[in-house]
Amino acid sequence: MLIIPPGRRCLYKDFELDIPEALQFGTSQRYLILGVNGSGKTSFIRHILIPALLEDPERQYILYVEQQMRGQLLALKAHAVFHDYQDQVNDEAGAVEYLLFDLRRCLQRQRRPVMLIIDESTAAQPLRDHWAANADSSCLLEVSHRDPDGQEDWNLIEVTLQHPGRGGMVAK
Repeated sequence: MLIIPPGRRCLYKDFELDIPEALQFGTSQRYLILGVNGSGKTSFIRHILIPALLEDPERQYILYVEQQMRGQLLALKAHAVFHDYQDQVNDEAGAVEYLLFDLRRCLQRQRRPVMLIIDESTAAQPLRDHWAANADSSCLLEVSHRDPDGQEDWNLIEVTLQHPGRGGMVAK
């Protein structure tokens, strides 16, 4: 589905992410990005992963649940109204249900692989269930501070600060 080559990537002024070896994301796989607060997990998603996925937007669908989804929730409320969605989109759980509704609609029009990205969501179980039922055409990536149960089933990507005073971190 996607390979992110090794190398140093500038995320912000004077703040880089070092990817020492290629990161490969494929269908039928679950990935977990682990790291402490401020280690760059969300920055990796926003500045490296999503731009790489968008280089060829026709290749896959991307379903991204942001960590703090206030802005995303407002946009989804408006989108739902314009697409005659019958339920209310008032909270994170409603937003996740609407995203899955919209994804199913898109998949009916055109089948493509799906990249599910969950950034510390408390309402993520329906997305995990979708991945489990459609793993052959889906890739699941979650962000967390802790190891999940059944860790052996996950591909781990650890993001750690390296030389915090010098603005660097490593993802491996």
